[in-house]
Amino acid sequence: MNKKGFTLVEIIVSISLVSVVMIFLFQIITTIKNIYDKQNNKNDIKITVAVITREVERDLSSFGLADVPTKTCDMTNNSIVPSTAKNVKCIKLIYDENNVKNNEGYIVYYENNGKYFLGYKRGKDKIIETQTVREINVAPKEDVIISTVNSEDNGLSSLKMVVPISKDNQKYDLVINSVDSKDDPTPDNTRKVVINTSGGELLTKEGEGTYKPGDIVTIKFSYDTNEYILNNVTCSDSICDTHFEEFSFTMPDKNVDITISLIKRNIVNYLNYIHTSQATSGLDIDDTADYNLRYMGAKPKNYILFNNETWRIIGVFNAYDVDTKQNEKLVKIIRNTSLGEYVWDTSASNDNSGWGKSDWTQADLKNELNIDYLDTSKTSGTTTWYNGYSNLKTADYDYSNNIKSNYIDKIATIQWNLGTINYGIGALNSYNKERSGSLTWNGKIALMYPSDYSYASTNISCREDMFNKSEGNETGVCASENWLHNSQLTQLTLATGSNDNSTIFTISNGGVDQSLPGYNFNISVRPVLYLKSSVKITGGTGTATDPYTID
Repeated sequence: MNKKGFTLVEIIVSISLVSVVMIFLFQIITTIKNIYDKQNNKNDIKITVAVITREVERDLSSFGLADVPTKTCDMTNNSIVPSTAKNVKCIKLIYDENNVKNNEGYIVYYENNGKYFLGYKRGKDKIIETQTVREINVAPKEDVIISTVNSEDNGLSSLKMVVPISKDNQKYDLVINSVDSKDDPTPDNTRKVVINTSGGELLTKEGEGTYKPGDIVTIKFSYDTNEYILNNVTCSDSICDTHFEEFSFTMPDKNVDITISLIKRNIVNYLNYIHTSQATSGLDIDDTADYNLRYMGAKPKNYILFNNETWRIIGVFNAYDVDTKQNEKLVKIIRNTSLGEYVWDTSASNDNSGWGKSDWTQADLKNELNIDYLDTSKTSGTTTWYNGYSNLKTADYDYSNNIKSNYIDKIATIQWNLGTINYGIGALNSYNKERSGSLTWNGKIALMYPSDYSYASTNISCREDMFNKSEGNETGVCASENWLHNSQLTQLTLATGSNDNSTIFTISNGGVDQSLPGYNFNISVRPVLYLKSSVKITGGTGTATDPYTID
């Protein structure tokens, strides 16, 4: 049989031909890929340049230049470029500060960690408001170019900024062109006065408009005095810093922005305003973790009319409002005079020997203050309240002292803390212990805390040991410089003893003292409550003769 096959030479020739074809195809593919990559890089560069150009030209159009751009940029500001950047090219633009607060713009081109970036950022003093930074596969080249041309014929000025970008003999330069009036945008040499408001609305405002430098500008405005108080009036460059509703100034050779700041007559906001604006008010921040705002000293301006009676403001405190179900800053007030002499609690003779129990949730006085005292159906006549051991109930109470219906809806229902304290501690320790533990009570009317009494004094010795008192005289340290002290009264507090479940704490002889709930020796009751956050101050200066009034 005649059999045929490939010779070795034929096989070698075939392999050689296939190899040549494969090499040729590989070269074609490589060439196509290089062309593709090059085109992609080219497109990426063009897109990056277009994006940056758009951002810069938009700001130029919106804000206007205040000065000629420079190639001097402060690179100590690491918000402009990373601290590791090198080969940095930069153009700095200064926009009109009347049009934008953070008025510095930066066009940057730099190398960082072997990569290259083109970007634009606007801000000032390490604050960057807007930025666009894109990676670009082009190393920084020669220096940037800035040129300006002024034309006396048409009053126009042109600006050209160039960031040279080139690769593979191709130019992709970032070019910014801008044409604007060479002079101020107000060719008639007038300047603007603009009135802004914060915190509320103005009913009227006069004085906005355009003025020539040297003109006398008179500003007048009004607002709803039932809703707001005037905080301050400020002008750019402190041209007209005042607190008055009408003032005048000489127009400078620049625009003037006037900001009128109003504050809601919400009582918390108002007291914060008083604290910052009136050094003699007696308001100060305590040293607790809650930073409560308290009235301190002998004669603070903290008188307030409530229930057609004189009360006094203890301060502004963090409190949990049961109705709103949230912690709020609320104002706590105390009746200026005693409601009468009643006991904290009393009991039968076979229960704690008739001296009562130190549990406010079950206390007789708690019930009397939150039931009888708030009964709007009783406006005249008398009844009897508890005033001694063994359920003794013989002290007269006058119903004309009841909280009136139009004031009850001003009282917040509060979660009162009922933590126990111990003898011989200071104000801060007492404050923390009063709020320790899980025992609380929800209600409207209660009593002051011992810490309230101690913090009301500016005597540092009282703050350190509020139990420092004297027997039979008024030399106790807390008696001095303390508006809550009353030499004629022994006063009840809300605090109970941690070592004995049958003791409460009172204010007597210039300090805090222990007593029994049913001890009936002339212990006075001064009701304490929190005002709702919606209550507004409507008038008054806080003095005894001109107390604050509320809506």
